Amino acid sequence: MRAFNDNIKRIIEKFSYDFFVIRQDFNIDCSCKNFTTKQADPTCPKCLGTGHKIKVKKIRGASEDRKATFRNSGLDEQTLAYHYYIDAKYPISEQNIIVDGDEVMIAYRIEKKKTANREHVYTKVAAHKKKSNIKIFMKNFSKIVGDLS
Repeated sequence: MRAFNDNIKRIIEKFSYDFFVIRQDFNIDCSCKNFTTKQADPTCPKCLGTGHKIKVKKIRGASEDRKATFRNSGLDEQTLAYHYYIDAKYPISEQNIIVDGDEVMIAYRIEKKKTANREHVYTKVAAHKKKSNIKIFMKNFSKIVGDLS
């Protein structure tokens, strides 16, 4: 089974490239969060508008684009979803933000892929594009990690 797991990891590594994952600590609010409304300042350079303490990590993974259907209140909406295949050594969870080049995505479904011996080999992440404040977000993100070009 070890050889099978290693082969899966080699396939992912062959198509991998670097991107960033932003993890939010939902237990720690940013100072920009309004006490009354609980809304974050979308221009905040410390939390990138999330309203929570964040950690930025550069990781490697492979990706592909796929059509996805979202069902909400009886309505079906088709959109483009992004699927990331990430080695199990990198922790990722729902609502993490993925910065892939100049694209910003929100992880909405996490699937831990295991083999017959129940070893977690890789994680498949479904993500959709962040729709608001992208320019401000990327400007502040660039200040945190440096020049992305």
